[in-house]
Amino acid sequence: MTRPSRRTVLVALAVVAVVFALVSVLVVQRAEASAQDQQDARDDAAAAATDAIPRMLGYRHASIADDLDEATEVMTESFADQYSELTPQLVSTAQQRQIDVTATVRTIAALECGQECSTSKVRLLAFVDQNRTIAGKPGSPAALSVVISMKKVDGDWLVDDLTTS
Repeated sequence: MTRPSRRTVLVALAVVAVVFALVSVLVVQRAEASAQDQQDARDDAAAAATDAIPRMLGYRHASIADDLDEATEVMTESFADQYSELTPQLVSTAQQRQIDVTATVRTIAALECGQECSTSKVRLLAFVDQNRTIAGKPGSPAALSVVISMKKVDGDWLVDDLTTS
């Protein structure tokens, strides 16, 4: 058996090095693209939530039934069903006491997702200011922290859950 020449060994090592470098570049590019896709998803979900929260947590007593019904347009079907279960009591109270509520998102950011990161589901933390008027008189303002789960459905980010404190 003959030994491969030094030149053959060097050429083989060079080919292996080039293949390794190409594979490494592809792996890094794929990881960066995935991270960018996840960041884009978080940004898009935060923008949708910023628009949805005032609709869900604000209303006018004169149009509350319509306001709450329209708010379900920014929700997944399952969350809209849960939300709608609460509306009859809220409608009655708001109309009787002439309560108007405005909600403003002060700041919002994605929560750390760890190994559960996704481009179709995002959890956010928002700080929301709520102002009320009762029979035309200013009520006490409320500062809320809201954890909101967003889900991408048919290309749109929808509220899938909301918890306030």
